[in-house]
Amino acid sequence: YILQPTAASTTDKLNLRLNADNTGIGAGTVTVASGAGIYTNGGDLGIKTYGLNLAGPVNVGSGTIAIGPSIDGTSVGLGNGAGTLSITGAMLANMTASNLVIGNGPSVPSTIINIGAITTTNICGGTTATSNISGSTTTTPTTTTTNVGAVAGNITVDGVTLANLAGITGAVTLNALNTGANVTFFGAPSTFKDLTANADRGINVNTNLTTTGFFTGDADYNNSLNPASVFQVAQGVTLAAGTDLKIKSNSAFGSVLGIMTAGGTCTWNGVACVVPLTTTTTTTTTTPTSTATILNPGTVTGQQWLQGTISALLGGTLGGGTSGYVQSFIQNGNWPGC
Repeated sequence: YILQPTAASTTDKLNLRLNADNTGIGAGTVTVASGAGIYTNGGDLGIKTYGLNLAGPVNVGSGTIAIGPSIDGTSVGLGNGAGTLSITGAMLANMTASNLVIGNGPSVPSTIINIGAITTTNICGGTTATSNISGSTTTTPTTTTTNVGAVAGNITVDGVTLANLAGITGAVTLNALNTGANVTFFGAPSTFKDLTANADRGINVNTNLTTTGFFTGDADYNNSLNPASVFQVAQGVTLAAGTDLKIKSNSAFGSVLGIMTAGGTCTWNGVACVVPLTTTTTTTTTTPTSTATILNPGTVTGQQWLQGTISALLGGTLGGGTSGYVQSFIQNGNWPGC
């Protein structure tokens, strides 16, 4: 036990940093064995490691747990997701914290006490002595902050459940900030409470993703304006935010082929999306010079980007009479511009 709170230490907090690979050689694992545990009584915990094995509880109460790799670009797997640094659903279930950060940062305070005069008393009635450590007379604690871990590479999320996150009362933040790194939701559907995903080179929602609270996705966190730094939702996939939905992407709505819904406000690159939206079942439009058919996906709930095909395009103005392709943002049952 790193710190086990007792009745006499209910106000004590421990801000703790664990570094299992200080030299960054790609070795070293932070292990909490079954029957052991880490308790900080509300202090923040930062873990920098190449491997992780949490068989026992890691409880920081109202504090934050931040887990980062020991080498820049290391891939991270969450739930069943593949990654060099694997954080399984069972490990997540052993965590208790206000917030959880995966990837680089944030800064975790480390309190350094420069001990001055120390008074020791002989409990058995003996003499009292005063000593000085290293000649220092300073007793005021100083606090420094450093980022936790190196800069994570790709983060893959697969099958994370609310049961896995029962001990996390606030937000989960995923930081894939190494150059070229992305965040991908893959495999089995995942559900979070509040979720923030930050990536240097794109966010890919390739399986159903649900949040009971907010969802924030920044697909171009480092503002590289790279064409690949886009937010994508695959066709047939639903991203459903329980409250607010906020997206930053180096793309327009066209990168979303699936369904996005929000129980609160929605913004894309700072532009408001109207929510909630009315149900759309069929949308068609014609002009004197062209026809357009929008594929009817059935009943659409909330906000959806629909994919369609266009034929007989303006007498060949767009492609010499061959079939074309269009992606359009439909809301409130209206074709944009109508």
